[in-house]
Amino acid sequence: HPLPYYLSFEKKALEKANMTAAELNTSFVGSEHFIYAFLCIPECSAYGILTGEGVMKDEYGLLFSRTVDKNFQGQGLTLRTTQMYNKSVEAARAIGMLATTAHMLYEILNTPECLGVSFLRKFADIEELKRNIINA
Repeated sequence: HPLPYYLSFEKKALEKANMTAAELNTSFVGSEHFIYAFLCIPECSAYGILTGEGVMKDEYGLLFSRTVDKNFQGQGLTLRTTQMYNKSVEAARAIGMLATTAHMLYEILNTPECLGVSFLRKFADIEELKRNIINA
């Protein structure tokens, strides 16, 4: 799905995820990049959900930067991240909304095998994060 289905903060999150990948010398963007991007944008909905459960940018960023896979050969969004991105747009459109960072975060959290979720488990309860999105 093209970016017009996202709001400005979501576009900003995608830009930050891409910048973070470049800063870490990786050619791909995974769920872990998006979560870090959300934590860098206080005005986006995912930021409030994550920080409300105690996930902080510096701690997450340290773990993320130390464990990023520099050997992965993909370019751009990984296949799994593209699928999450598309599902978030579809879920929002189904209820007549533009996708928000909360939609993308929810799709990430619903993919327990992704690296972003494995990192988040060290800081917060995944099911509680999902409940907070649903109840927001």
